Amino acid sequence: MSHTIQQDPRRAAGYAWIELAVLVSSDAVCFRIERDHPSKPYLGPQGWQATSEDLKPAHQETIASGVRLHVGPSVVNHIPEYEQITLLLPDIDFSTQLVWPPIPPLRLGHRAVVDGPGMSQEAALQEPAIPQAPLPPPQADTQTEPPSEPHQELTGRPSLDPAYARIALDDAIRPKRSGAILLGSFFGLIMLIAAGFLAWYLYQQPFIKDLLKPEQVVVETTPPPAANGSKRTPTDRVIDPNAAPSAGGSQRTAREKILDPNTPPDQLFQLGVDLNKGGSQERGLGFEAIFRSADRNYAEAALWMARAYDPRLEIWREVFGDRANPVNALRYYRRAAILGLQEANTDERALCDWLKQRPSGGGDEEKSAHETYCASR
Repeated sequence: MSHTIQQDPRRAAGYAWIELAVLVSSDAVCFRIERDHPSKPYLGPQGWQATSEDLKPAHQETIASGVRLHVGPSVVNHIPEYEQITLLLPDIDFSTQLVWPPIPPLRLGHRAVVDGPGMSQEAALQEPAIPQAPLPPPQADTQTEPPSEPHQELTGRPSLDPAYARIALDDAIRPKRSGAILLGSFFGLIMLIAAGFLAWYLYQQPFIKDLLKPEQVVVETTPPPAANGSKRTPTDRVIDPNAAPSAGGSQRTAREKILDPNTPPDQLFQLGVDLNKGGSQERGLGFEAIFRSADRNYAEAALWMARAYDPRLEIWREVFGDRANPVNALRYYRRAAILGLQEANTDERALCDWLKQRPSGGGDEEKSAHETYCASR
């Protein structure tokens, strides 16, 4: 049984489970988290610090494979995703190296859930209660009611006939009913306009246009033998958007290969690279293939995605056309480095240096990328 870290499925952002395949006899185990950093390698109650300190989980439970430690925002908020950490249990002289998964942190202003022992740090993140001003003391009523007139018994027929009373009641209700109908019609018109605008916006997106276009087929073609009887040349890959699968099913469209979960990630990456050499329709499918290959932890695809998002390079102009994304670039550089590509580490450091030298810290996305991935290096 391996050691795992995952987001607590019963809570919102900022909470995680650390499951360790070890036997712990104590009911109150302490743990430490360390990282490779020149000045602040140890995690403390207030964040990363220079001295080692024991931490206590918010809750601890014994499971079939070992022990499960529940941690909250005091731990999750300080560890960026894909950070290489060392987790230690000093009571039993245990240590292991883990990669912190992408768990969203709990931001200030969000209400935390407190339902277990030892959760005082999470409770401190709750929104402060708004004090209510005390109500003024009730004042004595100095006014006196006017003396009521003596009751007189009504005799004879009522002053208003019931039929006329019904007509008067309908006349009083009719304006309110008409106003409700007009208000409902107004809101219905607004919703119809919003739905039309949303449909137009989605139609303008490249991936929607790709879905509406005819599917492509990747056809494997082999040139005929030469006239002099020499060997055939290597197989060429031809992208034919007008070709259709054969009756025997030996050919598959590029979209089918991309959507097939059994397609190996290296073949997905090569298919994406080939498609990116074509037109806009082929490039859309190519980006989808490389994205799926990177999502299945293929190192070369992760590096390609990082460079496609890198604002220092010009690849993003061909892939996206509008703007780069330094946050995604650093995220994929970090993933490619964890998967074993040393050049991803070099590119990540170069991008961090580039962001640091930007005038006034760059835009919001560049500041966020530097704070999330570069400040902890």
